Amino acid sequence: MLRGIELVAERETKAPLDPAKQVAARLKKAAFANELICYSMNGTIDGQFGDHILIAPPFIITGDQIDKFVHAARYAGTA
Repeated sequence: MLRGIELVAERETKAPLDPAKQVAARLKKAAFANELICYSMNGTIDGQFGDHILIAPPFIITGDQIDKFVHAARYAGTA
């Protein structure tokens, strides 16, 4: 399982986030604080703009662990 999540300023237009805000890096830091490991990337559009995170849970993940992941990801997204 592998999931990439693109982070955008506006869902409809998919406008990229302001690189100065370092949203992907801040999300990664908040995720780690909530026992959630993810990989963050910046500049994926043109070397400057474009944020995303990559998650790769193990194949043996349980339903309870998926619930914990979803909760942690939602909480990290508010940081």
